[in-house]
Amino acid sequence: MTNIVFLDEAGNLNLEIRDEAFPLLALTMLVVDQQYYARTITPAFAELNSSTSATTRSSCIHVTSARPREPSGF
Repeated sequence: MTNIVFLDEAGNLNLEIRDEAFPLLALTMLVVDQQYYARTITPAFAELNSSTSATTRSSCIHVTSARPREPSGF
């Protein structure tokens, strides 16, 4: 069995200065079997993209309203 590992972070990475507007740091790891990823997850995301995107290219899903925006727009 071969696994794929996905790592993601969210929040304030600066542990020295606390951001009162968003004082959280979350680290997430998903370990999934490569065959399950290919047979189940990839088709499910392809279907989700085709039902929510007006174009045929891949799209990303972000919940930007869950955090305040920086002055740069992100």
